[in-house]
Amino acid sequence: MNLIEAKIYIANLSKYVGGTIQGGWFDLPVEYSEIVGKLGLNESEEETIILDYEAPFMIHEYDGLDYLNERYELYSELSSEVRDNAKILIGDLFYSEEDLLENHGDVTFLPDVDTDEKLGSYWVDEGLISVPKELIYYIDTKALGRDIRMNGEITYVTEGCFMK
Repeated sequence: MNLIEAKIYIANLSKYVGGTIQGGWFDLPVEYSEIVGKLGLNESEEETIILDYEAPFMIHEYDGLDYLNERYELYSELSSEVRDNAKILIGDLFYSEEDLLENHGDVTFLPDVDTDEKLGSYWVDEGLISVPKELIYYIDTKALGRDIRMNGEITYVTEGCFMK
């Protein structure tokens, strides 16, 4: 499992509504008892609100800790390439965050393949398309890569591309 950095800023909701911020930063995963202890909350009566976060996934102000800890664990299991590009992949190759988390194994990351020309060359070099060796130098790898991208599920990112 890859450890990821994810933290949330939690505040006492009743004090926040009253105009005072009593809160602190917590690294995920975190237990509610740790929050109660650090913020001096009454565990049974006081509610909290998430005012800020730094994480590779979306966090909303009223998300529960069990949900956030579970998200943290799921994102920790992703490859660093998928995790670092999750926001791009959702919408391009996956319908939602749930789809990404359930089907992340369906994508292949190709490092340094970040243009149509490199994609076309990759397909030829890896034998994904049959080209007699006598014709290799006549292949327009840029046009081939463009056609592959347009007909398939390819997303370019800074470090390469994802292929589904």
